Formats: sequence, structure tokens, C-alpha cells
Amino acid sequence: MGMNEFRGFWRRYHRSRTAVMGLVLVAFFSVLAVIGPYVAPTSPYQLGTEPLAVPSSSHPMGTDQLGREIYSQVLYGARTSLGIGFLAAITSTVIGVLVGAVSGYVGGRVDNVLMRVTEVFMMIPQFFLLLVLITLFGSSMFNLIIVIGLLSWPGTARLVRAEFLTLKESEFVEACRAIGASRSHIIFSEILPNASPPIIVSGSLHVGSAIIMEAGLSFLGMGAPDIISWGTVLNNAQRFIMSHWHVSFFPGLFIFLTCMGLNMMGDGLNDALNPRLKSQ
Repeated sequence: MGMNEFRGFWRRYHRSRTAVMGLVLVAFFSVLAVIGPYVAPTSPYQLGTEPLAVPSSSHPMGTDQLGREIYSQVLYGARTSLGIGFLAAITSTVIGVLVGAVSGYVGGRVDNVLMRVTEVFMMIPQFFLLLVLITLFGSSMFNLIIVIGLLSWPGTARLVRAEFLTLKESEFVEACRAIGASRSHIIFSEILPNASPPIIVSGSLHVGSAIIMEAGLSFLGMGAPDIISWGTVLNNAQRFIMSHWHVSFFPGLFIFLTCMGLNMMGDGLNDALNPRLKSQ
């Protein structure tokens, strides 16, 4: 993307205040994920002498039942939750792009088989299958990323397939075929860059979905046991949700704001990358 193209993109993007707000939220929590462990006042595992203390100047977000600082837990958990979210989204996007590109470009029996497989994945309740797979293979951070990524690709695959079905008959693709360009060159160097705008939007939305899926697993006690995330903080707070609001409020708030920011940013990207709006 050249400087002029970027300026045009930014001009379209910042027309929406909600999109800019979403970008600010995502940037804030991304920075927090990077620097959080370095600015946390204590270790998230350090026991304290004031269990279930309410938020105060000495305990900005209060403490849990073991006296541990919720502020530190939330800062450390940002890296885990966003890390799983982004890496799982990248995994699902790569799988979806490969399946959708091959299906849409090759067509015929290959398209039929790949779309039937995609439909099977879409019919199975995603969270139920996630529980089964995590139970079978374990709940390490690596397994969470892979399993969430493996279950989230069908929507991207169908989106990419639709784009390829439209673009593969374009004049520039016919010109590439005429000069003898290889199939892989046409798919990855010619069609895919032109199909990238909806893929980017879809990928940004997958991040929020992955964060919620990890938080749901951790809330049920099936998250990675050796790391701390916003979901594990919520899991620890289950018994105190009604009696001590602060224990669950702050990790829940961070999950809500992050996912809201990602959705608002995704809407802004959709408007900014929409080819119908580029001339405006």
C-alpha cells in the first residue's frame, strides 16, 4: 500500500467516530498486552493479607479470595487473552483462505468436496466440539490456539470462495492465463490481493470470537492451567459474583471493551476497504 492509498484509506476510515474509537480501544489493549507484565505492581500469583478487599488506592481493582491483586491479574491476563485471540484468528484465516481459494478457483468436484466438509464443520455446535477436543488433547495455550483456529475457519472459507468465484473470470486473470502464468501465481499473486479486504475484516472479527471462546473455556475451568488469562480470573470469581462485584467486574469489563473495540474496528475496515466507497 503506497502513501496515497494509505491516505485514502485513512480518510475513509476516520469518517466514522465509532471506528476510530474501536481502533483506539484495540491499540490500548494491545499495548497493555505488551507492557502489562512489566507495569503490574505485583505477581498475579502473590498471596496477600487482605482477601476480597474492595477497590481502593492501595488495591486499584481490589483483591480476590486469596488476597491477590486483581489489577495484576488483569494486566498479565491481557497478554494471554489477546495472544490467543490474534494467533487463533491468524490460524483460522490461513486455513479458510487456503480452502476457499482452492475451492473457488478449481471448482468442480474439488469445490463440492471442500464445501461439504465446510458445511459439516458449520453444522456441529462449535463450543461443544471445542470442549470435546480440549478434553481429548489437553488445554495448553498451544492447543487452545490450534483448536480454536481449526473450528473458526468455515466462515472465512465461504467468504473467500465467493470472492474467487467472482474474480477468477476477470480480465486480468484471463490475461495471466494467456501468458502462461501458473495456477499458484494466479491464486496467490493476482486474485488473493484483490480479495483481501473482506478477509481482513473477517480476521479482525475472529479475534474477538477467539477471545470469548477462550474466556468461556477458562470460566468453565478448562483453560490452560499454567497461565493466567481474563477467563481464568473470571473462573476464580465464580463463587463471589453476587457477594463481591469487583472480583468479576474488571476482567469482564476488559473482555467486553476489547471485543467491542474489535467489532467497531471491523465495521470501520469494512467501510474503508469497500471498493464502492474508494472513489468517494
